[in-house]
Amino acid sequence: MVKLFANKETADEPALLSPWSLPHFLVGMAAKERGVPFWWFELAHLLYELKDQAENYTGENQNTLMNSVGDQAIATLGHVVATTNRSSYVWTTLYVVSWVTAIGLGDRIG
Repeated sequence: MVKLFANKETADEPALLSPWSLPHFLVGMAAKERGVPFWWFELAHLLYELKDQAENYTGENQNTLMNSVGDQAIATLGHVVATTNRSSYVWTTLYVVSWVTAIGLGDRIG
């Protein structure tokens, strides 16, 4: 059964969203803030998620397909709801802080 949200997903219990969903949402907002066009962002983020899926086969990553779908959707939502503002770094700063925090938490989340 697929969970809507889990602090940590497993192959047996995939989750659409996880704590890593926040950095994905904020990267969408940061990309829009920086003026990255929607389709360029979609392609770049899709390639990132495909990389995650490829790493599943090497054992370097444990992202389920469902989580990659959720990450793509939440990143898209971030890009859609943000505004372009190249003089502001609010979303970009929050994205970096959330990413560094998630990295620091390591295997405790994800």
